[in-house]
Amino acid sequence: MTLTRSPWLIAAGTIVLGGMLLAAAAAARWLPCLTGSEQVCLARQSHAYDYIVPIEPAQPLAITSVLAGLGMIMVAVSWPFIVGQLKIKRRLAVALLVIMITKAGLVGLLTLSAAVAGGLPAAATGPLFIGEIVLDLAVLGVVLVTPNERVADYQRLLLAAGPVWLVGTVGRVIDGAFFTLANPGPEVPPGSGCLTAAIIVGCGIGIAAITRNEAPRRRSV
Repeated sequence: MTLTRSPWLIAAGTIVLGGMLLAAAAAARWLPCLTGSEQVCLARQSHAYDYIVPIEPAQPLAITSVLAGLGMIMVAVSWPFIVGQLKIKRRLAVALLVIMITKAGLVGLLTLSAAVAGGLPAAATGPLFIGEIVLDLAVLGVVLVTPNERVADYQRLLLAAGPVWLVGTVGRVIDGAFFTLANPGPEVPPGSGCLTAAIIVGCGIGIAAITRNEAPRRRSV
């Protein structure tokens, strides 16, 4: 039983770690706002400090790109453990694995590379946006076609898919909308990035909770 549960718990742990790294990236960006450095805080409210797949003229802090990039890669790393526990056909398992790793891993690597290369060329905006839409739709497609008879597995699959959607444009939009409602003045409101990180951590905790709650039922059979 421990061996059966371990991959789910490992996946949950990597997702939680990914969310914590993303939270650390947001904290690194907004730390001056907490320490009272008003001028630096105002500067950080510019899109120039955006670090998730930054597009020129954005020039993010190296530390934010490294932390966020590694966080997204942790989300991608969780998927071999997840797919290995799903009782699905091989073709669907391969498709699920490739799509999830590609989305989270690609965005993570592009973000990580910004620590060295800086912002990507402005001409990359269109292709990246279209590519993200295609991958997000592919994520939705494989989740919808995955059999849901094993309720606990499908619940964990949905929780694991959430972070894959959130890394990239979807997360930035949700985060920006939330913090803009609270503070509509700045170009990028302080705190942006924290909500996405918190949701990802919550998804990992949810997977762990479902896995833990399965144990008594399995022992009683």
